[in-house]
Amino acid sequence: SWLRRARRDGDAWEPAEIPLDEPDAYAVTVFSAAGAALRTLRSAAQHCLYGDEAADFGGAQTHLDVAVAQIGPVAGPGPACRARIPVRSA
Repeated sequence: SWLRRARRDGDAWEPAEIPLDEPDAYAVTVFSAAGAALRTLRSAAQHCLYGDEAADFGGAQTHLDVAVAQIGPVAGPGPACRARIPVRSA
């Protein structure tokens, strides 16, 4: 999950939610350890469940390299924010 940021008219970059200026739509890309894009998922909310870990990596991972980009009907795809995140086990 992630915090939404404004893409038009800016915001103060406070660590809190901002008013929605476009419908929620996101592209979430999962990268291999070598940096190649493995899979891009679409989400209509500020979270995404990735269930292809075994297919993409052959087994459980402790961290994933992902990028999230907002997709808007007016502004189109925005720049992605990429991060290495820990994987929580159930």
